[in-house]
Amino acid sequence: MRLTIVAMIAMSMVAVAVGAGGVVALPAPATPIGVLSLRAVDPSGRFVIVEPNEPPAPSGRIATLIDRLTGTRRDLGTVVLTDTALDTVVTSNAPADSYDWRDLRSGTSRQVPTDAAGTSLRPADLDRDGQLLLAQSLTPWAAIVVDADGGQSVAPIADVAAVDMSSNGRWVLLVRQEGPTSFGPFKAFRWDRVTGNVAQFAAWAGDKRGVLGIGDSGQVVEREDPNDDPFALGPSRYVSRRTDGTIVELVASGTQYSGFALSEDGGTLAYTVGQRLVSVSTLSGASADASFDGVVLEMEISGGGESALILRAGNPGFPTTADLLVTSVPGRVASPRIAAGETVTAPVAGVRGVPVDASAVVLN
Repeated sequence: MRLTIVAMIAMSMVAVAVGAGGVVALPAPATPIGVLSLRAVDPSGRFVIVEPNEPPAPSGRIATLIDRLTGTRRDLGTVVLTDTALDTVVTSNAPADSYDWRDLRSGTSRQVPTDAAGTSLRPADLDRDGQLLLAQSLTPWAAIVVDADGGQSVAPIADVAAVDMSSNGRWVLLVRQEGPTSFGPFKAFRWDRVTGNVAQFAAWAGDKRGVLGIGDSGQVVEREDPNDDPFALGPSRYVSRRTDGTIVELVASGTQYSGFALSEDGGTLAYTVGQRLVSVSTLSGASADASFDGVVLEMEISGGGESALILRAGNPGFPTTADLLVTSVPGRVASPRIAAGETVTAPVAGVRGVPVDASAVVLN
């Protein structure tokens, strides 16, 4: 039996969407899509963006937005950035060397501004709502935050690269390369857009260290390579550095992980070891595990760390959307994602003592 429901209460419908063990039991597109790489997952796990293993368009790789509840797909073009809900994207218009800032709900679009030389700003990050864009100016070399209304704020420190912005838009992570080569030395700074303060918190040379992202509390996740040889490969150590200088170890050096991802809000780091998904709170240092089936090829987690999108090994050399797993991240709560008034058709099975009707949906 299939039951058509007009969703009035989002929480009731989410009970249909989420199966046991946190795995989201939703249909994939009717025809499996060859997957080249993963791009993003929304907090509910309903929407994912992947790059299909298809011939590239003239502008580059086409990213596809998949609604896992209805099985529908939408080609977006060459996606550079997404907001947390996947409602806003920044796409590239190569070879025109320009970028569009697009609202997928309204269908509106505007071009990313240019710098003093007329060159498009290089997008670096979006805030959680897609209303703030962190970008890099090439002339002059500067980090700039652009708001949806067109206003701009330039970092109060010169000659820095825009690396990351917290999902609440308050903190910006900046790096200055002070050496004559790509090996530095480097200095890293926090820019607090509320107070206007810029503070250096790290300095290093070579590629044995790096900064990955900044969270809503100003905490920075850093990578430290334990090898003496900067060119040697091997699992690194990951730590969270808080604004008070306190350091919390997140992943010990030598951990043999296969998938690795950091949430946009900087609150959750997740990695896979074998068939376990391990999540670590960058705020408390607490961790939690979950099990799944399959060998990980690639992983992404949602902006708030609620859902993990995992690409598992399927057909040799040609995984498809049938190899995608969306699971809740241990210790985090996924947000419901069905709009009031939305019509959804879903298969329904009865339970003992309850007829196969709408009441079964709620009890299931």
